[in-house]
Amino acid sequence: MPQQLIDRERIEKREPTGKKIALDVGLTNFYTDSEGQTVDNPRHLRKSEKALKRLNRRLSRTKKRSKNRASSRNRLSRKYLKVSRQRKDFAVKLAFRRSRV
Repeated sequence: MPQQLIDRERIEKREPTGKKIALDVGLTNFYTDSEGQTVDNPRHLRKSEKALKRLNRRLSRTKKRSKNRASSRNRLSRKYLKVSRQRKDFAVKLAFRRSRV
């Protein structure tokens, strides 16, 4: 499936509201602000642990320097990449949604 990449910069005009809030980042909650709102931590890694465990096992059982090992490594790294992209996407969307309020 061919992919297309479009390099485009998103420009938004925003006026400062003058409101200030404090954020407390934690383990159980993604953050709690000074207004008392909390956002739960999505725990993307915890949700993907089962698949990562399986892919790690498959990788460890392959023979070194084999094609199967290379493809297993590739599958595992793509899963980790997906988790990191999920985390980043969540943070970016949350920040954008927070700036809109």
